[in-house]
Amino acid sequence: MRAKDKTGAFATLVAGLLLMLALPAPATVITVDIAGSGDFASIQDGIDAASPGDTVLVLPGTYFETPYIGSTKDGITLRSSGGAELTIVDSDHTPATAVLTCEDVGASTLVEGFTIMGGSGIGTGAGISCINASPAISHNIITDCFPASVQAEGGGLGVRNGSPHIHHNTIVANNGSDGAGVMIWGGAPLVEANNITDNNGWGFGGNNAGAGIAAWEASPQIVGNTISHNDASYAAGIALVDCSDVLLADNTILGNTVAYWGGALDVVRSSVTATGNRFIQNEAGGIGACLRLSSVPEGSVAVFEDNVFFGNVGPDQAIAVNDPRARFSGNYLVDACPYQVSAPTCTTPDSLDFTGNWWGSADSASIEALVFDATDDPGRCVIDFSEWCLDPSCTGTATTVPEQQELSWGRLKSLYAAP
Repeated sequence: MRAKDKTGAFATLVAGLLLMLALPAPATVITVDIAGSGDFASIQDGIDAASPGDTVLVLPGTYFETPYIGSTKDGITLRSSGGAELTIVDSDHTPATAVLTCEDVGASTLVEGFTIMGGSGIGTGAGISCINASPAISHNIITDCFPASVQAEGGGLGVRNGSPHIHHNTIVANNGSDGAGVMIWGGAPLVEANNITDNNGWGFGGNNAGAGIAAWEASPQIVGNTISHNDASYAAGIALVDCSDVLLADNTILGNTVAYWGGALDVVRSSVTATGNRFIQNEAGGIGACLRLSSVPEGSVAVFEDNVFFGNVGPDQAIAVNDPRARFSGNYLVDACPYQVSAPTCTTPDSLDFTGNWWGSADSASIEALVFDATDDPGRCVIDFSEWCLDPSCTGTATTVPEQQELSWGRLKSLYAAP
């Protein structure tokens, strides 16, 4: 009979113990119930007790507090059990305080399923504040929030130097000077499939921009959102200032109103690619009922492809372009303005590329009457619309987009082909 190898057995036991010690602790679900049935009665107490990987599950009720998720809690999930309509976090306009703050956390931190209201932040974001943070923020309702001073940024949600994934939220009826709905300063957030509506950008003074979304020195991706019925001095839908590599894709930007210019979008010293968007029935008291493209950085370009510009209203032009470094192709351009587009001032005989678009007609004289360029003012660029449609079958006539307003012009071409 062979003797037992005690040395080998001991080594196996030690290896097993070391393996057990190396395994992560199982995730814990910590319940919060203001009625007293959970582990804690306050959200902050639940967060404080959590470790990375844990879930803080909040039961329905109204919680009057201002929770904070910092770096030591990176990786927790903060989620309601009953959804946003039943689970309310209300700071009751506590001075200089955001309702919920995420700071120095990464993409594994999740916030989901709350009504966030009553914020009066003084820094970044009065509703939800993301500072050097990249959490996933989803399926929340953010409302009745406003910055407490002109220096504050973001009524509903503010991002400073982070890349959060902000998706499937309703951001409604917030107030602020810039970014009444969402303010982005630095970083590269993904803003996706949100409903950003009825936000008011008249919080302080008269020079306010981006009631829906305002972005400064950032590279956001803004995809699949509905940005509607926001109101501001400038760019009630989206304002982009000193931004780079911005993507605007498949958004519906509808019914926004400004006192001055850029009803749907204002682009200042920014490079942007916009594709598949619907810019519909926005209104401006000045130039650019829909879009003012002020300037593009040297070496960059602004590209607008397969978008619908429809029913935008203003006293001048729907699209005001002040920089020749722009290209418009495959767009549907039918707006209720004296001019569809105006060209920038040019010191050299530059042309602005508007080839391959639909203008409501195939007649060159009719299109010429819709553009304000060197033909009207010798100091301006020429707007080149020579190839009004790249598809040879596009010879029909259309000045409305009934029932198809949610589609891009690139998908509408066949509907307006000659019989």
